[in-house]
Amino acid sequence: MTATRTNPLAYLAVQLNELKTKGTHSKLARAGDEQAPVCTFDGKKVINLASNKLPGLPRIQAARAALEATRKYGVGALGLEFVELDG
Repeated sequence: MTATRTNPLAYLAVQLNELKTKGTHSKLARAGDEQAPVCTFDGKKVINLASNKLPGLPRIQAARAALEATRKYGVGALGLEFVELDG
């Protein structure tokens, strides 16, 4: 007699397909290089705002740069932590 195994994670595929059907599925951006103040995500050059430590910039300059980028490029509803530079 052969035991039948079920996939304990099969429900995840069902939930993922439901998200895709509803249009609420989002994929994570893929880093193309090391995380630095300016880096690449999904092939796009971006300013990384995930850290408040921007090497080489005094704290006040970093805050001003972040504010300027936010005013110029806006922010996303999903809380993305980078801003596209070339687009």
